[in-house]
Amino acid sequence: MVRAGFRCELTAMQSPLVSVVILNYKRREQFARCLESVRRQSYANRELIVVDNNSQDGIGAYLAEHAPEARLIELAENGGAAAGRNAGIAAARGEIVITLDNDVFFFADTLDKVIYKFDYDHAAGTVRNRRVFADTSADGAAPDGGTIDEAGGIWNAQWDGWRVVRYSPDGSVDRVVMLPVQKPTSCMFGGPDLRTLFITSAIWDLTPDKLADQPQAGGLFAVDVGVRGVPEPRFAG
Repeated sequence: MVRAGFRCELTAMQSPLVSVVILNYKRREQFARCLESVRRQSYANRELIVVDNNSQDGIGAYLAEHAPEARLIELAENGGAAAGRNAGIAAARGEIVITLDNDVFFFADTLDKVIYKFDYDHAAGTVRNRRVFADTSADGAAPDGGTIDEAGGIWNAQWDGWRVVRYSPDGSVDRVVMLPVQKPTSCMFGGPDLRTLFITSAIWDLTPDKLADQPQAGGLFAVDVGVRGVPEPRFAG
């Protein structure tokens, strides 16, 4: 594992306001888990917005007791998930907006050199509405494995790109970590506080001359990128 000895290029780390939007429709009993998830994050510069789709389940009283810091938006009628999220986004003051409904699915297509974004249906276990989140084809790099941080940023290792890229939730490039290896394969936050980004790499198809130019190819790298990851779900069996 390599912790030093290579050039790590990061843009200036800032602490933008992050707006966390939670959508509710007759799911007040699940709010304890949502609030626990939000409060487990160490990123302090955030606001909490709860959008209620006219569920009339007493969510206002619940928030007043358990989450007085939350801003409640009560809709006059149930307009569905999209309308609820849009209402929360419209009311957000943050530079970054994330939604805690866990209904977005990302897929890095290495051959197409595109990261796709889908809507995820929990009940059906299906994805739909594919659209392009990020396109790396202009410079030949190919998106590979990735992860997410507590501010909603998407980190992606890019094969043949010598780099890991962090994308903002809107798909724009936020920062780049340059590596001494051509073929990074994946990245994941780890360590006791999830503040270390671990990056794997490969030597696939590299000639002896190319390997001589990048002797750390195939290595595991550990980088402090200044932001914390989120706990990954465990396989239930």
